[in-house]
Amino acid sequence: MNLAIQDAVELASGLIERFGSIQDGRRLTHYSETRLPELWKVQAFSSWMLRLLLARPHNPSKLADDGNEFALDVRDGWVRLLRDTTIH
Repeated sequence: MNLAIQDAVELASGLIERFGSIQDGRRLTHYSETRLPELWKVQAFSSWMLRLLLARPHNPSKLADDGNEFALDVRDGWVRLLRDTTIH
């Protein structure tokens, strides 16, 4: 929802500048160029978080079958980092 609100604000500002007293269409012309980097950053984070949250729980008895111990340990490390990091 935050992305949608930011998109709407940028679009509204561009429309106001283009069709208002300023009559400058540069902001509106560069709308996609301005917004897409933020969109892809959020998409990348969402994809990473989804893979992290949906990863199979650490189950030592299964590790011999799929050899994925490293990936699970990395996931556990990320979860610990997210859990223990304090934002000031």
